[in-house]
Amino acid sequence: MKKIVLALIFLITGNKVTAQWLTQSAEGKGSFLFKGSNVSFDLAKTDLTFTISNLNTPLKVASKSDNAYWFIGGSLMAKNEESIGNLFSRGDFVPSAKLNGYTGVRLSNSYDKLYREKEKSFSTELKEEEDRLIREFISTMGNLIDDEIRINNLSDTNTKIKLLNDWKGQLTNPKKFFTYLKTYQPYGNDTIAVIIQNLLEEIKIIEKKNDKEKEELRNNLIRERDKYISKHFWRLSIFTFGGIDASSFKRVEELDTSNLSNSFIKEEYRGGQWGIGINHQINRWKFGLTYSYKETNNFNLLDKIDYKLTKATTSGNQNLIEEKLITAYSGEYSKVAINELNIDIIYNLSLGKESNTYTFLNGYLRGNFFSRKEDLLPNSYNLGLGSYFFTTKSKFLGGLYVELPDVENSFEKRKPIDKQNIRTATKRLTFGIVAKFALSSLISSQ
Repeated sequence: MKKIVLALIFLITGNKVTAQWLTQSAEGKGSFLFKGSNVSFDLAKTDLTFTISNLNTPLKVASKSDNAYWFIGGSLMAKNEESIGNLFSRGDFVPSAKLNGYTGVRLSNSYDKLYREKEKSFSTELKEEEDRLIREFISTMGNLIDDEIRINNLSDTNTKIKLLNDWKGQLTNPKKFFTYLKTYQPYGNDTIAVIIQNLLEEIKIIEKKNDKEKEELRNNLIRERDKYISKHFWRLSIFTFGGIDASSFKRVEELDTSNLSNSFIKEEYRGGQWGIGINHQINRWKFGLTYSYKETNNFNLLDKIDYKLTKATTSGNQNLIEEKLITAYSGEYSKVAINELNIDIIYNLSLGKESNTYTFLNGYLRGNFFSRKEDLLPNSYNLGLGSYFFTTKSKFLGGLYVELPDVENSFEKRKPIDKQNIRTATKRLTFGIVAKFALSSLISSQ
């Protein structure tokens, strides 16, 4: 239990860094920046990521100068390299962490004079329709008031005059008049109470009809906006990013037979990266690319071994045996400098108006090139395809992916021939599930 608590503390206060991506691969990498703030976790890789940025800041589109703005963001990620299973075992887990920041400029054609004029004309039409419906309501409700008073045979002329003056004087719009009648005191007259109830029911019917007509006009504006976006909209982000990462694990080079406990070397790795990226959106298509210089290591190629260290103490006819489980790694280890390339092609596909949901279909490439120590960390690249789901308010993102790691079997080919395990692509596929939550949705659910 203590180990689980320590792991959770590490994950929360953590240490992995990377810019948080809109979509991601099995290694949590991507090239398209995620808008705004969110918390995400990958069920397949046991990582937790926190991200914050101003990329979700609404654009002002009053003039062409509003088509460009600077953005800034960063993220923190913590991970157990040995997956979640090791958190519940007695061995050591291997923590890693990364911290990253990025900044850049976003350009777009959000402001378009012709589109703004069209949008303005629709807004004017909506306002005119609202004014017409109010005038129609005042006329219709005035006639209904006359009819209700006549039908219910109010005998007191003064009461009739008072009702007509009071009620017709409050006929401004359905909502206000509805509230007014709800609070109107019929001063003990049952007939007036019946008239009020009848009028309230009529207002509900009129308001429902008016809302439907206004909603149709709003939908026309939305359709025009979507039509414009699908034909003309583009957005381009150019940014630079960088960060540091760290991990800690135990390694064995050779056994110290004189004192076995001295056989374990504690490796404290520190690395980092810096690079540039481009995100480009054209209509429903998104294209992303990042290229960076990265200082990493070959930890993933080391062999994991679980040791049990025992110590016996004898006193008289009694033996006391101490046991300690140690997870360590063996093999040649070193830091390695590489160049990293990430490419994404994303298509935004609507899943229907009724569902209010859309999906990003994401094909991607993740590559490590120009390794300075190919014998320890060879050049390689992965290919994958993912599908990620959003609501129309973008408060939730979840998805799944399938990936073919090390397409050319570069890691297997570096091994001696008798130890190589070259497999076909279908036998090397990796599947994963990813979930991301916007912080606003987490807060609003409380």
